[in-house]
Amino acid sequence: MFANFRANKIEVRGKTKRVTGIVFDEQTQKTKTDFVIEAPVVIVAASAINSPVLLLKSSLANSSGEVGKNLTFHLTSAVLGLYERIMYGAGGIPQSAMCDEFLNKNGDGGGFWLEAVPIYPTLAGLALPGFGTAHREMMHAYPHIGATIILVKEIDSSGRVTVNDEGRASISYSLHGRDQEYMKQGLGVAARVQFAAGAKKVMTLHSKSTEFQSPSEISKKLSAADGGTNEIAMYSAHPLGTCRMGADPRTSVVDSNCQSHDVKGLFVIDGSVMPTSLGVNPQVTILSIAEKSAEWLANHFDQVRSS
Repeated sequence: MFANFRANKIEVRGKTKRVTGIVFDEQTQKTKTDFVIEAPVVIVAASAINSPVLLLKSSLANSSGEVGKNLTFHLTSAVLGLYERIMYGAGGIPQSAMCDEFLNKNGDGGGFWLEAVPIYPTLAGLALPGFGTAHREMMHAYPHIGATIILVKEIDSSGRVTVNDEGRASISYSLHGRDQEYMKQGLGVAARVQFAAGAKKVMTLHSKSTEFQSPSEISKKLSAADGGTNEIAMYSAHPLGTCRMGADPRTSVVDSNCQSHDVKGLFVIDGSVMPTSLGVNPQVTILSIAEKSAEWLANHFDQVRSS
């Protein structure tokens, strides 16, 4: 295994794939040299952001035109509760509780779920609302803050990854009405959870201060809050879907074994193969798909190599 390598292109030469790229100097992170690897089987595992970039730069596996499309994120925001007692969000077991009651509650495949989330000091500094003196006061209150995150399972929002002029990922994303409404519902539920746990004040991550002194204020203030671009802080650690799996080569990039429909011996094994947004943290799903695909490849390696 090698570190500080970046693959730039994959070429198909008969039954052999040729991967070219550069090696970075570990100290300076400047280009040190280039490299070439030739192999009958190549696995791309660069996430839903960079796997499509590598395929697009290589002009491979895209007869469907789907490479880079169908990007989902599990749109995420948070609600903060201010408590009289010490909460210290950086302690304890992270993400040790979740609520999935509101997933597919309306039968449309969408919705949201809640997770208890750790608040480490650096993350708190980035996420806590306010500027200048207001933000300083929030950081002073840090030990007394507890957080709940809301994650939306998208049904009408999606994005796309393309390649910019520097050969890097360029990401676009459109948030639409139903997912936006689910986010607002999730913020309301999370705020009520914080009050039920004993919070004296609850706040969202809207740019314009949105605070609740009691549960009775939640609905009215959330209805008035702007959820548009740059009006509320949103996050994600779950990019999915840009090289999606499917049985039909016309509408998907890889088959059920994560092998490209177009190029035998070329696999994509990461979160990019998800055909739709998941209703769960994707880690275990990605690990399971990787294990299944690796087992299939081990059992069919000679067949794949010679195809």
